[in-house]
Amino acid sequence: MRRIVGQVTGLPSADDDRLVFVDIELGRVKRQRLILQIAAIAVSRSLTELEAFEAKVQVDECKTPSTQIHNRHFNRDLWHREARHPKVVAYDFGRFLRRHSTTEVAGANRRRMIVAQLVAHNAEFDGPFLREWFERLGLFMPASYRVFCTLHRAMWLFHEHRSLSPPPDFKLGTLCQYFDIQLDPKMPTMLPLMSVRPSNSTGGLPCCRQPTPLKC
Repeated sequence: MRRIVGQVTGLPSADDDRLVFVDIELGRVKRQRLILQIAAIAVSRSLTELEAFEAKVQVDECKTPSTQIHNRHFNRDLWHREARHPKVVAYDFGRFLRRHSTTEVAGANRRRMIVAQLVAHNAEFDGPFLREWFERLGLFMPASYRVFCTLHRAMWLFHEHRSLSPPPDFKLGTLCQYFDIQLDPKMPTMLPLMSVRPSNSTGGLPCCRQPTPLKC
């Protein structure tokens, strides 16, 4: 299939369905939030890792002094060394998404488009936040507006399997501890959560498949 940005000449096969798990690190400055880092993993239909993406986003020191950023992962010296201009990061992330675009959507002019299918934890926030960030930079985000949510997946899991005792909350860290998921610190946590399923054991204890850790 020959792909053209924004439209397609054919449809991808079901076996080629891909997901892009994305995690964004935000910094809080007074009442504003800004993207500090984007990490993502593209996986196949069987959740095999295909490609990883990670980038730190530069902070405009004239508008937002780094000393005012509230985020426990933010390291000023590290960001000075590794962070790149927001538009460069968005452009590269857009190219990453295009390489793993397999989902058909209808464009504004009703043309068929092939875009990436994102997965996020608390997707109702991350999806629109990412899209608005691209729009502010004057770029198109080649991803479906309908973002799969691992928070909802976890909630449905415990709703459907009442024999499981639910965790005290559905935060990423809590869920990973509950399912005994050991992660690389730079890896988007949602990937193993998507593969969580009840076991067939009598006790109904949860189990999950562990993906290859992301090494950035």
